[in-house]
Amino acid sequence: MKFILKKLVLGSTDLILQPGSVQFPEKLKPLGLYLHVPFCKTICDYCPYNKVPYTSAKMELYLKALYQEINRYKPIINDTEITSLYIGGGTPTIDYKILCKLITDLRDEFQISGDICTESHPTTITEECVSYLREVGINKISIGIESLRDPILKKIGRSHNAQTAEQAITYATNQDFDTVNVDMLFALPGQTREILREDIQRVIELGVDQVSSYPLYVFPFTKFGKKVHSGEVKVPTWYQKFQLFKELEKTCLNNGLIQTSVWTFTKSLQQRYSSVTRERYIGFGPGAGSYIDDYFYLNTFSLRGYAEAVKKGLPIAVRAVFNELLQKIFWLYWKIYRVNIPTQDYQRKFNERFEGRFWLPSLFARAFNMAYYQNSNLLLTSRGSYWIHQLQNLFSLGSIDYVWGSCSEEAWPSKNLKI
Repeated sequence: MKFILKKLVLGSTDLILQPGSVQFPEKLKPLGLYLHVPFCKTICDYCPYNKVPYTSAKMELYLKALYQEINRYKPIINDTEITSLYIGGGTPTIDYKILCKLITDLRDEFQISGDICTESHPTTITEECVSYLREVGINKISIGIESLRDPILKKIGRSHNAQTAEQAITYATNQDFDTVNVDMLFALPGQTREILREDIQRVIELGVDQVSSYPLYVFPFTKFGKKVHSGEVKVPTWYQKFQLFKELEKTCLNNGLIQTSVWTFTKSLQQRYSSVTRERYIGFGPGAGSYIDDYFYLNTFSLRGYAEAVKKGLPIAVRAVFNELLQKIFWLYWKIYRVNIPTQDYQRKFNERFEGRFWLPSLFARAFNMAYYQNSNLLLTSRGSYWIHQLQNLFSLGSIDYVWGSCSEEAWPSKNLKI
């Protein structure tokens, strides 16, 4: 299946991440900034992201190195317009006062004109925390509650309970954030359609502006992945996942939300919260990714390796050179997630017809009722949204798992990583 999908979109093109430097243009186009805070109080069993258990010594090492990296980017970014700042992790709010100082310093250094968004963990959200976050300019916040059922949270290794999650939502919705988003997982062990429906209805009752819901991806190198492989934990079948997705979609739409991406349902288009789905962005911190037209690159995942590298230069571990075709595919990759592919935008950007380049995947999607044309926009159907989740699962397990696993094992990968 992965081979067929790759041929449909990529043809014979390979994406290869390899050691090497990045050549920055003399003048950058407007871009977003991503800040990776790699600390968690406890490590969730299923989480594949780059993170380490928090200690004050590690935080001190991280902060010193982070400011060194930011200083190295100053002459590169210069007066470039920064269209957004997104903070992810890890748990960015693990020490919200440190986070607030970081945001203040970044706003002083760069021309940030757009949204400032942060992820958070329910156990770190207090009334004082959200007040501080709002005061320094954060206008959109996401809370990773995942589920409102204690037995399910325990099965996936989450450190909070439903009561803590509901309290965190209440603290956030009582502040004047433009958007309060909650992350919720579906296809969890023991999760039924009724449980998912009731959980979604409950967070909507609590006043959230957006529900982001993703299927649980079982990465083999995680603790949870090993439990599934051994048979200790059972996850839903693909058909059960489909039924859960339909329940998710129906519940959100019936409660007045609109679908604003494959994974998000929002009160209004203006309140849409998204992560690093930016046309171009630069990431700070260990394991952070960056994309600037000709290059996609990853910082070293190692905190100590990162701290040593920034003394001499940028902490780039691997990078891929994007030719014109890969730039087009990257554009398509993120537009698909917004369930609306504006083909005229594609033509203006790349000076060619969308159907001229992507006629085969477009034909395939329309033939199987996954997409349809409305005026000049190619829109995903409900079936299309579900299968994008499934394709992302294939891509994650077949490619991201390999790349992240390699970068986690080796601070400076010595071999090419072929996706």
